[in-house]
Amino acid sequence: MLWPDFQEADGWRATIYDDVQHGKTLETLSGGPCQEPKGYNNDKASSINTWGGCVVIYSDYMCKGTNKTMKPGSPHHKDFKLLHFDNVLSSIGPCP
Repeated sequence: MLWPDFQEADGWRATIYDDVQHGKTLETLSGGPCQEPKGYNNDKASSINTWGGCVVIYSDYMCKGTNKTMKPGSPHHKDFKLLHFDNVLSSIGPCP
């Protein structure tokens, strides 16, 4: 990405990490109604950076299943274990 601080036109961007405290980047997803991590990153996220925006993380593909809203100031976005969501994330979408 040429401009790392550029907010996507669809209003959201999120980077997921394999470790707590934003350690070991898995990938960055953005835009659209629902995005799924690459297959090898499914059920591996332990923390998230929402880049100042708001997203909903889901336990299942196609933005279904158990979900949690993540935005600046959300508790435990740096440690999904405390949310009981560690190694569970299968899709991400924008906040309603």
